[in-house]
Amino acid sequence: MPTVVVVGGGIAGLTTAYCLVRDNRQLKVIVLEAAPTAGGVIATSRDAGRLVELGPNGFLDSKPAIVGLCEELRLPLERARPESAERFVLVGGKLRRAPKTPGEFLRSDMLSLGGKLRFLWERLGGRVLSAEDESIADFGRRHFGKEATATLVDAVVTGIYAGDIEKLSVKSCFPKLVELESQYGSLLKAQSALATAGRKAGQKSGALGTLACPRGGMGRLVEGLTKSIGDRVEYRTSVERVRLSREGWSLDAGGRAMSADAVVLAAPADAAARSLRGEDETIAAELAGIQSAPAAVVAMSFKRAVLPTMPIGFGYLAPERLGRPVLGVIYSSNVFEAQAPDDEFMFRAILGGDRRRDVIEWSDEQLVQTVRDDLREFLGITAEPVFRLLQRWRQAIPQYHVEHAARLARIDERLRVLPGVFLTGASYRGVAVADCVKDGMAVADQVAQYLESTGSKRG
Repeated sequence: MPTVVVVGGGIAGLTTAYCLVRDNRQLKVIVLEAAPTAGGVIATSRDAGRLVELGPNGFLDSKPAIVGLCEELRLPLERARPESAERFVLVGGKLRRAPKTPGEFLRSDMLSLGGKLRFLWERLGGRVLSAEDESIADFGRRHFGKEATATLVDAVVTGIYAGDIEKLSVKSCFPKLVELESQYGSLLKAQSALATAGRKAGQKSGALGTLACPRGGMGRLVEGLTKSIGDRVEYRTSVERVRLSREGWSLDAGGRAMSADAVVLAAPADAAARSLRGEDETIAAELAGIQSAPAAVVAMSFKRAVLPTMPIGFGYLAPERLGRPVLGVIYSSNVFEAQAPDDEFMFRAILGGDRRRDVIEWSDEQLVQTVRDDLREFLGITAEPVFRLLQRWRQAIPQYHVEHAARLARIDERLRVLPGVFLTGASYRGVAVADCVKDGMAVADQVAQYLESTGSKRG
């Protein structure tokens, strides 16, 4: 009976283990997690009628892999409320409504007249990307100009990666945009063509999907996976080294030696690098080159009666180039039901990111006061919160810098000399929860195929 060890109990590692166990109950699968709990950066706090996401707050329901997984685990989904459709961006010291239609864009005050004209010129002036990778900033400036890139593009990227658009790779972060550019030249032309095709196919507007999460929070997904995996998860067990042996693979884990026919490294890239040092310095160096941005989450709730006005929409983003400590604030009570007691309104702020790595070292009081200053400045809230909760993530979001795809190609090539070792997780092929679930499923298939190809007895 072959043994598979999954190193890391984040969402990708748990998904890989779940799929392996589901498809072959007799396969010996062990998940080693260094922390006292599973889930990685996915965690939900539930206390006294308040629900706070300490990490990702959902996924798009257009992603079949994660939606199917929730169905298998019998986790009913909750969709974002319609009143959360509006988004706001900090531009020129003011929160400005993000336009959703061409008409709204033309009437909005987010860009100057020149900026709008340059944006619209993209339909005529877009040109195909060269074979070389480029930054999101360079890609945005080529298509939409400097002003739109510095505001709209930066804000969107801040909400996903909390990173620097001058460093991040468009090919790795937004591969669909590169594909559309190659096909249509202009992204605005591509948008029109896809919308027309969608209408002909009878698709509803908003085909990209609606934000969703398991009812009760994202933590329910982790709970469902760990329950299905059962006692195969070992907590507080760090892996110091993975090395090739005559029997397969040997792991130094939690002060003891373990053997495995296959090893899935589902921990962050730097942890995977440390475990492979001594076995293959080349691949360890490549993995160590994948950085992550830190982030702090600060949630606070106020009595509705003390709010000057009820916040509208989903929340607001501050483009990362501004260097502000607060990257954005989500109006949680507008997004999903039951985020706080009926007489309270819950906010959730994200601080730090790639440019403001210092913020993660701030004291609790400094973090809270910074968020309160933001809420006072932009929403006029001066009252004391009745609840607050903080969470620090020193490795919150992997940063896919320019040439990330080339790095992955070198890593995959090097893995050929390490048969039986597999990589999954947010460090590689997508930072979103849905991406990690999809990748975990794919890696589970690869592991099964490897075991079959090497003649391992199964079942």
